[in-house]
Parts: sequence; structure tokens; C-alpha cells
Amino acid sequence: MNPRRIEVIIDEVVLHGFEQHHSQAIATGLRTELATALAGWRPAAGADIDRLDSGSVRHPAAVAPHALGQAVGRHIAHVLPASPTPPKGPR
Repeated sequence: MNPRRIEVIIDEVVLHGFEQHHSQAIATGLRTELATALAGWRPAAGADIDRLDSGSVRHPAAVAPHALGQAVGRHIAHVLPASPTPPKGPR
């Protein structure tokens, strides 16, 4: 079976309590973490995610912006509905 290409479009990420000048670093961390986390992701059958509220992400007060973005990316990937990853190797 050939894997299908899945495109993820995020229109908006809402973060409260962060400086505007950190937004690029947060976005870069989020983007790289989601790319890594979703590399083998398979959506659950019939999954149609119009909106995802992933809840709150806890972090240390002095977290670096890029690390915060990575934590948010991991959190989002964790709450996405997914099918089990198929076994690797020949069948």
C-alpha cells in the first residue's frame, strides 16, 4: 500500500501571555515538531478535523520560545485521532 500525502493547514494558533517578538521562534518550533511527529501519522478512518482544541500546555516559566513551540507541537500531535501505525516490513 502506498502512503497518501496528507496536508495539514493551521490557520491560527492562539497563545496567551507571550511576547510578540517570540512568535517566529514559537512558530518554528511548532512547525518542526509537527513535521517530525506527523511523519508516520495516519488519520483515523473518516477523520475530518475542522477544529482542534488541544487544551493547555504546561511549561516552565523560563522556557525558550522554540522549545515552547516544540512542546505545543507534541501536544497537538498527541491529541489528533489516529489509526494504529501499520507494521513495518513485508507481509
